[in-house]
Amino acid sequence: GESISTARIPEPVDAWADAKAETTMEFLKKMITEIRSVRNVLGVPPSTIASVKINAASEETSNIISENSSLIDKLARTEVSVGVGIEKPKASAGAVVEGTEVFILLEGLIDLEKEKERLVKEIANVEKYVKQVEGKLSNESFALRAPQDVVEGERQKLEAGKLNLQKLRENLQSLS
Repeated sequence: GESISTARIPEPVDAWADAKAETTMEFLKKMITEIRSVRNVLGVPPSTIASVKINAASEETSNIISENSSLIDKLARTEVSVGVGIEKPKASAGAVVEGTEVFILLEGLIDLEKEKERLVKEIANVEKYVKQVEGKLSNESFALRAPQDVVEGERQKLEAGKLNLQKLRENLQSLS
């Protein structure tokens, strides 16, 4: 027979391509990534299984999530319940994936009071940082003397700081 080292590389068969399956898997990957990201931000240990409620954007999306809930549970360490028209539960952190809301129930996962204190401290630190960067950018001598790329870098730091501040405030509000 022919050696594998000299054999032709296999060509993909177009008939095997499934756009719907690819779209579904991309959606599920985004959802799992968001759940993991929120868990990480809140300091939920990977070993802990989190309860998650999902407010699907449509009945079709709800069915996709239901059919793949064991995959989500295994890869994101969750227990998922899904439906359409689910309200945001109290003491939950959320994310949105393509119009579908994901709520991670925090009761019993983390110490809510400690997390609120941590967020308040972090918000104060980020506010201080944003004011420093704004002060630097509003200083005319800095704006005139500094190289353009340094000034642009400071503007990007300011935007990142403001975005971070917004997310921290949203997280704090979701705990209240």
